[in-house]
Amino acid sequence: MAHIKLGFAPTRRSIFSAPDAIKYRGLTAQRLRELGVDFVDIDDINEEGLLYSEDDRLKIVEKFRAEGVDGLLLAHCNFGTEYLCARLAKDLNVPVLLWGPLDERPEPDGTRLRDTQCGLFATGKVLRRFGVPFTYLTNCRLSDPVFERGVRDFLAVCNVVKTFRSIRILQIGPRPFDFWSTMCNEGELLEKYNVQLAPIPLPELTAEVTAWGRDGTQTEYTLSCASDETGSEIETLAPELISGVRARIENENASLEYEGLILDAGEAAEGLSPVTALPKLCEAIRTAYVELAWTEGGETVVSLVPEDETAITLRLDETGRPSSAEFTSREDGR
Repeated sequence: MAHIKLGFAPTRRSIFSAPDAIKYRGLTAQRLRELGVDFVDIDDINEEGLLYSEDDRLKIVEKFRAEGVDGLLLAHCNFGTEYLCARLAKDLNVPVLLWGPLDERPEPDGTRLRDTQCGLFATGKVLRRFGVPFTYLTNCRLSDPVFERGVRDFLAVCNVVKTFRSIRILQIGPRPFDFWSTMCNEGELLEKYNVQLAPIPLPELTAEVTAWGRDGTQTEYTLSCASDETGSEIETLAPELISGVRARIENENASLEYEGLILDAGEAAEGLSPVTALPKLCEAIRTAYVELAWTEGGETVVSLVPEDETAITLRLDETGRPSSAEFTSREDGR
């Protein structure tokens, strides 16, 4: 999971006990530290470190944006100020977690220190009116297992949202005609979710291929590849000695063409060769499953597992276009 940073905004309301709210904001922050949660506090915003005024809310928005928080924890340390919580959540546009400590019984004279449960209902209702989705964590004590589980589940939600908002989808060629269930609305993805597509027409796929022989020799090729539902056509662009040679692979059968002369080459060789590398990569992008993905040096690295015994490590540049691919055998690691 990526590193997640929470904005910790404990809140109170003036008609309930301020000292009790201050007590629970401190206890909550301490518990988050015990759980190893990285969070940005607001204890420098005012003396209490609590959200209860509009002026402070504006300062909190500025601070949380500068810190780049990935989620917002609205801890209701007493009833809370629901409209300020909703305004804060609306401005930040990050996942929101509502929680408050379990209320004790009322004092003998009927007064309440917090009435947190009612405050959470109020904030939840206002958040819905503001159109802000949120997660509600059941009223509980800080030591209860449900608190730790709820916080860790929320961190996972923040991780998903953070990843989704920065996602870029690589589209290799158009969808097959028969697969209507796989169509997508590129405009809606961009307008609603800021999800970008990086389309790459297959006829434009050109790559530099490095082949290592079993005797340790190394050869460099520049190849272009065009694939469709019937097969793949590979043309050699370099080295100059074999430039212009074309290979056509259909149903695992290969043919070679040069200056109008076509030779039947029989079945395509098993394993990997410069001729089969690009078609295998195109097929893997379409059909293989992603075993692992990570970022490295500004690139996105994806580990693909095709149906055969080959593993592919595909690197994508900042625009989402493939920059390199490495083929290795899952049997011997070569």
